[in-house]
Amino acid sequence: MIAKINTAAIDGIKGVSVEVEVLTGNSSATAFTIVGLADAAVRESRERVSSALKAYGASVPDKVLINLAPAEVKKEGTSFDLPMAVGILSACQKIPPPSRAVYFLGELSLDSSIKEVRGILPLVLAAKKGGAESVVVPYNNFSEAKLVPDIEIIPVSTIKDVIMYIEAGIVLDSPSSSTVFSLDSQKSSITLDSIVGQTLGKRALVLSAAGGHNVLLVGPPGCGKSMLAKSLPSLLPPLSEKEKLETASIYSIAGKDLKKILCGIRPFRSPHHVITDVGLIGGGTHFKPGEVSLAHNGVLFLDEFPEFKRSALEALRAPLEDKRVQIVRARGGAEYPANFQLIAAMNLCPCGLLGTDEDECRCTRSALLSYLKKISAPILDRIDLNVNVHKVPLKDLLTSTSKGSLTSHYRREIKAARSLQFKRQGKLNKDLEKDELLKQIETNALHYFSETIEKTSLTARSSLKVLRVARTIADLNKESLVKKEHLLEALSFKAFDRLYRYALAA
Repeated sequence: MIAKINTAAIDGIKGVSVEVEVLTGNSSATAFTIVGLADAAVRESRERVSSALKAYGASVPDKVLINLAPAEVKKEGTSFDLPMAVGILSACQKIPPPSRAVYFLGELSLDSSIKEVRGILPLVLAAKKGGAESVVVPYNNFSEAKLVPDIEIIPVSTIKDVIMYIEAGIVLDSPSSSTVFSLDSQKSSITLDSIVGQTLGKRALVLSAAGGHNVLLVGPPGCGKSMLAKSLPSLLPPLSEKEKLETASIYSIAGKDLKKILCGIRPFRSPHHVITDVGLIGGGTHFKPGEVSLAHNGVLFLDEFPEFKRSALEALRAPLEDKRVQIVRARGGAEYPANFQLIAAMNLCPCGLLGTDEDECRCTRSALLSYLKKISAPILDRIDLNVNVHKVPLKDLLTSTSKGSLTSHYRREIKAARSLQFKRQGKLNKDLEKDELLKQIETNALHYFSETIEKTSLTARSSLKVLRVARTIADLNKESLVKKEHLLEALSFKAFDRLYRYALAA
């Protein structure tokens, strides 16, 4: 007899339905054989499934053939243990065939208990898309699985629980609801109100939040670059329901905590500069999303920007442009979303004293050029706003008191500007193409811009970034067309580009 059990597999950040076909007592099977493009973890399930069934008290046939269909989809992870065990019991006629409207997910322990698995959210979503009415999941995955609406979630702790459900419809009591986290309780304590001075830096962050633009903060150590970067999430609107589900799916696959995501807080990722290319971009032996994908719909903060490996920084080119990461290997591939805002911070020189009044920079010209060359021109091209951040005088830090009104004021402005963009063009200004931008500029402003660009060293990509930022400035000013003053302010945020190219050319 052939038993057919429904389950799901992870493909990128999405799940796909998989059918587990089990044939027992087949003369063509040498012992316990699994076919269907299974990875090592799936192949190892033979031992886990056999031991778990024996611990439950069921004998395992000498010959078992399991096919995971469709064969072209790579099967990874341990969530196939439970459907295999259910399939063996059904094929041996020790339990009635489960309904095809029920999906099974879970890893088995040797003592027949069922352990939680990663990626339960996209797996349950795949089950729902595949027509499932119910999904059997590990007890500890229940809360996450319940995030998917309009589908019954059956929590189980052991194989016995599964069989009781199949035979008699008996369901364990659901785990008690986890603590509810409010949006306000999870927000960052760092806001623009807690930052003294830095008017230009604050303006850049407002523009960044309003139009989705990338920012480079340049200045000496201790001037407040990190505080500025960490205040950006406080300006951004909460995640939409669609964004929540998409971002939570990434975190579920990566085994990360979902609490902040589920209450609408946008991700803020700040990896150390020693991170590997794989850690930043994703991939590895067992494909996993990297930091750029964990920052999807949020912020990726790269402090000490030039200290990151050159290969890691260059790998940012594609996700910054395409908003996704494609990983291709000989044994398969994966695609992860990576629509994030990049906030980078760096000193002007290796010693950090260049541009300060406290002491003279001790770096040689060759050391300075070597430091600047760590950031390639193509990467700099992909950053919209470059800001020179200065140290705030100590007396200002000691005497300043927060009025607590800036952040709420800017949030309202940013919300209005973003709403205007989605109403006008269905996307943020950071994603506008050249033709869309040129239609929204006053004629005299366009002539001025064309003349200015010819006199500067800005590339075509950088020029397009200037137009996008100018469009955002106009939106914050509630102007329907981009004017000359908007372009002037946008161009002022590209001063470091010109300095960088001049320094390297000198």
